[in-house]
Amino acid sequence: MCLSQYFCMETLARAAMKRAILTNTSGIGHILPMLPVAKAAMDAGWEVLIAARPEVESTVAQHSVPFSGLDNTVPRMSRPRAW
Repeated sequence: MCLSQYFCMETLARAAMKRAILTNTSGIGHILPMLPVAKAAMDAGWEVLIAARPEVESTVAQHSVPFSGLDNTVPRMSRPRAW
């Protein structure tokens, strides 16, 4: 898990592999923060894919990031848990 957007981009820039998949089973509020990281990785020469619920596809497409829809049967937390 990335502690900050800057840390994520630094980690991506230094890593040896050149593919990243960013996934989330929640709504658009959880996808939007991933988009700048995905774009930075793509600008650095990475292959990036965002896998999420189908309802966020149009927003991801507006940012020109490749998208793959997850099956709607993926469980979604009904309420946050305090661990």
